[in-house]
This record gives sequence, structure tokens and C-alpha cells, in this order.
Amino acid sequence: MKLFKLNWTRRAKQPPTSPDSRAYTPETIAWLGGRDEPSGVTLTNAYQQVVWVYRAVNALAEQVANVPFRFSVGKAGGEQLITSGPLLDFYDRPHPHLNRFQYWELRVIWLMLRGECFRVPVFQDSGNGRRTLKSVLLLDPANFEHVIEDNRLTGWRYRDASRNAPLPSQVFLPEEVWFERLPNPWDFWRGMAPLQVAALAAGMDFAAGAFMKGLMENNAYLVDEEDPVGPELAGASLVAFERWAGQDMMVDDLVPTIEARGSRAALNVLVAMANVATGRLATAAAEAAQRLVLLGVQLPAWADEVRKPVTLSECFAVGDARDNDSLLVVTFTRRVPG
Repeated sequence: MKLFKLNWTRRAKQPPTSPDSRAYTPETIAWLGGRDEPSGVTLTNAYQQVVWVYRAVNALAEQVANVPFRFSVGKAGGEQLITSGPLLDFYDRPHPHLNRFQYWELRVIWLMLRGECFRVPVFQDSGNGRRTLKSVLLLDPANFEHVIEDNRLTGWRYRDASRNAPLPSQVFLPEEVWFERLPNPWDFWRGMAPLQVAALAAGMDFAAGAFMKGLMENNAYLVDEEDPVGPELAGASLVAFERWAGQDMMVDDLVPTIEARGSRAALNVLVAMANVATGRLATAAAEAAQRLVLLGVQLPAWADEVRKPVTLSECFAVGDARDNDSLLVVTFTRRVPG
């Protein structure tokens, strides 16, 4: 409202932040809840974000690039090798910024990632109205759009608004672009990338890695705490996740993955899980924690106290006259046995 020529507003009181709410990132909470919608870091480029995709594509591209290609003229059995001349000079340096190895690597990489490879030849005048090939540009297939008129390919529309683009946006005739593609049963004009088949596996690996990274980073602060309540709550959250993931997944996959981190944060999570879990999960977490201790990883400050037995003392139940709200207050005490 406006009073004395001043605008007065009422700000709603913000609820206090729970000290335990910092234990998990939104990505971790979504993953624990089994929600599929992305929140925070998402997989946008498997080649840049998933290590095995990068290594698989590069291994194939490097093998092709290291093949000693030979050029010859004539028919099979009587051909003559070309050992010098402009053809060999061109393939030794297809572009001022590309050598022959990078040229072949990029061709294979684009075929694996996009199922297509677009090469735009650049010509120069050599006199007498003749043009000679100067260089070749390898461009991102995602920036090309095919132009179809009367069921025929009439051109390629190239768009790239970035300042680092080697070419301005323009439209090419079909003969002005060297286009190669992998077979695509569902699109007559465009190629199908092998990466599309691996998209689900790459997404699952990236999600698991992001979850593990968040789990370690967001629980690292619990290492130096003396009160074991926070670590116990964090461990209990993971143990509750067992109902959704299954005990085999927790024991055979999650615990070994945490142990492989080999950090104090990893030991922190394993000790917390071992003290609140039961059965095989408790045993696996305890054994993994013991192995990290033997390797020299320091135990968290609360490790000794969390092993002390907990006893229940006074309990209070508070409610209103209509039984709409109720509150249970319980007192837990840790004591040294004996």
C-alpha cells in the first residue's frame, strides 16, 4: 500500500533452512525419487560428457586416419601410383588449420556423431578462367538444412550465427557441397548416426556419474562434524533408496562405486551406510569402509560416537483439540556401554 508517499510492502517470512537440507543437491534428490525429468546438469553432448563415447569414436577415427592411403591412375592391375603432384599436396594439408590426419579424423567423427559429413570445397582463380581447389572446410552437419522442391534436393541452407564460424550463413547448391552419409531407413535425405543407438546407455552412465559426483561433494562437509546425526540421516536416505533400486544394485554397484572414489567423503558415506543399514548392505558398506581405512583414508570425526548404542528416554505427544495437528517429541541418548 501507499502511505505518506511511500510504498509499503509486506514480505512473507521465509521458513528456516534445515541444516540437513544441504546434504543433497536437487539432482540427487530427483534421482533418489526416481524422477526422469532433468534438473540441473543434463547430458547435452555425449562426446564431450561421456568418456567411453569419446574414446570409442576417437579410437575408430584414429585408426582410419593412420591408414596409409595411396592414389593411383589406370585400371586395376595396371594402375600407376601417384607419388607427387597437387593431389598429394592437397591431402597433406587439406586446410591451413588441418593436416591430413585431422582431416580424416574429423570425417569419421562427424559420421559417428551425426551420421553425416559436410565438406565445402574452397576454390581459387588460377588464371585463364580456371579455378583450382584451395582447401576444404568440414562443417557441423547440425547447421545444414536440406532444401527440397518438387521432391528434389535443390540446395543446402547453412546457418551459423557464431562469431567463430568459418563461413557466413548462406545457401549452397547441391554440387557445391560434398555430402556423405550413413544409411538412414527413415529419412531419404539425411544420415543416421550410430550414437543415436547408444544414446540411452550414454545418458544412464552420465546420470549415474552426476549422481555420484553430487553425493560425494554434498556430503564432504559431514567429514569434520562431531555429531553423527547428520551423517546418519544422509546414510538413512541412501538406505531408503534400496527399496527402489534393490539390494543387489546397492551391494554390487553403488557400494563399489563409492569405494572406488577413495576419498574421505566416500569413507564418510560408507561408514554412515554401514551403521544404519542391515543385512548384506551393512556388511558390504562396512567391509568397503575398512578397506579404505587400511589404505590410509582418515575416518570421520563422528565415527567412534556413531557406534555407541542409542537409548530412548522421554517422549511427548502434543496435539490440538481438533486433532488436526500433532507433534511427537522423542529424546534419544547415546551412552557408552558398561
